[in-house]
Amino acid sequence: MNDSQAQRWQDIPASSRRVALELIRFGPHSRSELASRVGLSPASLSRVTAPLLDAGLIHELESVSLPGLGRPIIPLAICDDAILVIGISITATEITGILTGPQPEVLAAEVRPLKSHRVSATLDEIDALVSTLKETTRELYPETDIAAVGVCFGGHVTETGWVTHAPFLNWREVPLHDLLKERLGYPTTIDNDLIAFAEAELWFGVGQQVDRFFVMTVGAGTGYALSINGEVVRDESVGYGTITERLLEDWPDFSKPEQIEDVGAAARRLGRLVGTAAAFSLPESVVISGEGAYIFEGFEDYLSAGVAEVRHPLASGLDIHLRDHDFAFWARGAATTALNHVVNPDNESQQLMV
Repeated sequence: MNDSQAQRWQDIPASSRRVALELIRFGPHSRSELASRVGLSPASLSRVTAPLLDAGLIHELESVSLPGLGRPIIPLAICDDAILVIGISITATEITGILTGPQPEVLAAEVRPLKSHRVSATLDEIDALVSTLKETTRELYPETDIAAVGVCFGGHVTETGWVTHAPFLNWREVPLHDLLKERLGYPTTIDNDLIAFAEAELWFGVGQQVDRFFVMTVGAGTGYALSINGEVVRDESVGYGTITERLLEDWPDFSKPEQIEDVGAAARRLGRLVGTAAAFSLPESVVISGEGAYIFEGFEDYLSAGVAEVRHPLASGLDIHLRDHDFAFWARGAATTALNHVVNPDNESQQLMV
């Protein structure tokens, strides 16, 4: 197995990797700012960052002189090739793959049609997609290999990488991790796609500004995922669909938004669902996405009115964000999960597939 890049991070002390995660999530910082954010003294920070500097994983930026400060500051930043990961999102009709590093930007993306739901055919497409993105990696960073691959799809997956239920792919009891491990030869994480989407929001979206948020998707299904204090909530029910048809009786078919005649009424009903969910999870922000989310652009007042129908008038305001539906962003979430499992020492006991 080609795990040299993942092993490179495993050889870095845990305290150093926590500093690296801070730079990945929140960008360059001066040493004093970084020490404050991670709760270290300046002397301890110098000791902790030394292995990262020596390994070429972080680097110093040009010094900056600020008014009122005597000595110029020298910010630290994560290197562009400190870790390169591939993220893959699988839907019923296509596979989207992206190449990305520790920065929010996607370095390369490719979409392939999924002509068959047979597991072997899907594995063939994933393998081909990874091979193509590996070639792009060699062009961009000839001396750096892929560290890990993250895969997400609509369904339930166990901690050991078995797909127990994936209705859009007609999969049941598929040992997906073992099959991918044999095909790809890289550390691989497997996730529910809604959880992956929430991870992308946590790292590079609203999670940059707030401690509590949830995402809700409207399309072929209606999904929900919650993030609290820097962690996306996971449990054994994730992937089965916690918002059931009984709760959504007479719910509009958001997978065919062009057939919805009264968008305002649909927006108010969605707002009521959002407000109900907010009553139990107390978020600061809500992100709405999915195939049908775009129809609510221009109907934000109707969404807010629906929320107000079920929310106490003295409750704090709810910041609602509409996201364009883009499976590259979902794939970014799968890549983020893979990156997190390689770099984050607090995840060593979780689902790092090596």
